[in-house]
Amino acid sequence: MTPDEDAEPTPIGVRIAGTLAVIVGVLSLLVALAVGLPLASGDDPQFLPLVVGVIAGAGLSTGGILLWRRRRVGVLVVVLSWAVPIVSALIVGEPARGNILMTAALLLAAANWKQLR
Repeated sequence: MTPDEDAEPTPIGVRIAGTLAVIVGVLSLLVALAVGLPLASGDDPQFLPLVVGVIAGAGLSTGGILLWRRRRVGVLVVVLSWAVPIVSALIVGEPARGNILMTAALLLAAANWKQLR
């Protein structure tokens, strides 16, 4: 990075998109642990909700941090994190329901694509 890139302030849209992605990522991690741990420790253990939720939450948090640093790869990480729960639901034969907060984070991140490096 050059000193000029560090001195340039992060646009407010990028900051909002990154903050929303991190908040939704942390909430997804907490929900994955709250729902997934009892399912994984039962008589018939099911690990898929835990694994999918942790991957999606960690990915959204990572994407949000990359957005704060104005990296375009952050949008791609958010897209992958948004798609993981949907694809896993389709694979096991359940209806694909998207999370509205993940979708909002994705749309805000994608809307700021031109302001990223």
